[in-house]
Amino acid sequence: KKVLKLTYKSQNIIEIYIRMARVMKKLKGKKNLYIIIPYIILLGIIPVTLIFSNSIENIMGRYIVDSMENSAELCVEMIERQYENDMHMLDSLAEQLSNSFDDNPELAIERMTSFAERYEMKRVAFSFPDGVTLTTDDSEFNMKGGENFERALLGERILSNVIVDRADGKLINVYVIPVYHKDSEEIVGVLAAVYRSEMFEDILAASSFDGEGYTYIIDSKGNVIINSHHSNAITEMKNLYDYVEKYDGNDAASLEKQLKKEGEGFLEIKRESQNNLYTYLKKISINDWYVFSVVPENIVEETKNAVMTRVLGYCMVILVCAVFVVYSIRYVLKEKNKQLKINGVKYKSMSELHNYLRVVLFSPDDLKIVKGSPAERRRYLDVCMSQQDKYYYRLIRDYDRIVQQRNNLLKELQYKKENKAQLEVWNQYLIEYGSQIIYKRLQ
Repeated sequence: KKVLKLTYKSQNIIEIYIRMARVMKKLKGKKNLYIIIPYIILLGIIPVTLIFSNSIENIMGRYIVDSMENSAELCVEMIERQYENDMHMLDSLAEQLSNSFDDNPELAIERMTSFAERYEMKRVAFSFPDGVTLTTDDSEFNMKGGENFERALLGERILSNVIVDRADGKLINVYVIPVYHKDSEEIVGVLAAVYRSEMFEDILAASSFDGEGYTYIIDSKGNVIINSHHSNAITEMKNLYDYVEKYDGNDAASLEKQLKKEGEGFLEIKRESQNNLYTYLKKISINDWYVFSVVPENIVEETKNAVMTRVLGYCMVILVCAVFVVYSIRYVLKEKNKQLKINGVKYKSMSELHNYLRVVLFSPDDLKIVKGSPAERRRYLDVCMSQQDKYYYRLIRDYDRIVQQRNNLLKELQYKKENKAQLEVWNQYLIEYGSQIIYKRLQ
């Protein structure tokens, strides 16, 4: 009863299964044994495929989630590694600048400029405790009262969210660290390095699902920090919670709860008029940022269908191989039962009969010997002579093989001229065997 409650597609397969069982029931006797065996194999493969299809689909579902998790984890590792490397470079510069502005301000500016050029930074800035700021591109700022500046003076190390550069209106991220006095723990200034936001966008561009997946960076409030420029990306999304709320309030609530509790997890965003989205979020150890990886449902389904098709293909290959084995066994047994004996002595070849059973058949078709082409007369003559002379039979057999090989070579020579030397060899064989056949016929 449970089997009969399967989907329409599965019902069709079961109908085929029942029909095949009826056909097999009608096949009785040893004569039909080799027809029954392939049916039995096929009847075994179909239910096994049905049983494991659901399991395979569940495994594929877990594989999709694991793949998205691995993709998100890779992005997290790359971003955290980039952050650590950048902070390490800034620490080395901060150490060089600890007393440079007191001893040699020009040398300090030169070091900052060289540092910015070497690591392709938009600018590097040094701010004194009073807010006065020196930059590598001669921009004039006073950082007094700025949130990141004040936090750095308290000893914090900061990577800002995406902000708009005051100088040219471009999107940037700013690293900010305190600079300590060389011989004490006193903070003598704040060092800031300005990067173009494209640096993080390039990291997020790492492809997943054959380049169809894309990734954002969001904060714990759902705001998009780093956008994705993928062709499939959601261009109108500014806040993840607002976007999810637009389609399903329950999803938005579960997503916020999941982020606060676990820091990562899988979520399917259901959209009525568009493809659903499979997403995965993973916490980054920077600010309150999260990697938000997205794959459209149709891409995931294509991947699953490709795997299922491959599995079904393997089943068909197994079936074909099984049928081939069955019929191979049948052929071997059949050949094994074929034996040629003359007076109790076994012979390997049917050609041995020529010396014992000399029979020439005449039928109405043999009028071709008179009315037909010379080839018909030669063929009849060859049959008669082969009955009398076993050596002549071998000559005809080998001659036919030589002609066939030579004809194949002539076809190849139309495209491969380098094999022309082989033609002379076959010509020699053709002359040798042909002359012997002519001699035998003359005799």
